[in-house]
Amino acid sequence: MLYGVIRAAVRDGIIQAHERRRQNEEAGFTPQESDLP
Repeated sequence: MLYGVIRAAVRDGIIQAHERRRQNEEAGFTPQESDLP
């Protein structure tokens, strides 16, 4: 149970980081290392 919740939270965090990075690239910004998951 707890493992599944943690795994889902990590997955959501990676997805959010990927979306933010993709939006930055579309806007012409280069991704910073601090934005990488």
